[in-house]
Amino acid sequence: MRSLQQFLDDYGDSHRHPVNQWVHIVCVPAIFFSTLGLLWLVPIGRWLGLDGAFELEVEGECRQTRAAVVAPDVAQALDPRQTTMLVVQLDPDSDAWRRLKGNLAGRPSMDLPLGEDMVQALARSDDCRPLSALAVTQA
Repeated sequence: MRSLQQFLDDYGDSHRHPVNQWVHIVCVPAIFFSTLGLLWLVPIGRWLGLDGAFELEVEGECRQTRAAVVAPDVAQALDPRQTTMLVVQLDPDSDAWRRLKGNLAGRPSMDLPLGEDMVQALARSDDCRPLSALAVTQA
């Protein structure tokens, strides 16, 4: 069995070789950033409870929700706490709002069950058609 000194000497010699040095210059940063990127994908926020409901206040009444449609002409406030939020504000004269407002049936707001697949669809969408489809199924 080699002694610690022999191991360290061999290790030092191998790290002086030009090919080994270039491998380290190129590969160590690549490994570091790849590992960092993979760790970034881990949903730690959900495990810690940081991705959940937010507090929505509509006309003075507070509630916890993950997704809601709120009429643009009512008093409203959001408290995201530590939650990731997507907020879409629609012009009251837009076609998207006209499609959604019928689902409120005169109410100032309504909650929507919003699964991860719907969050992804909304993130990829250029308009509110996915949200409108969800609202229609909930009415």
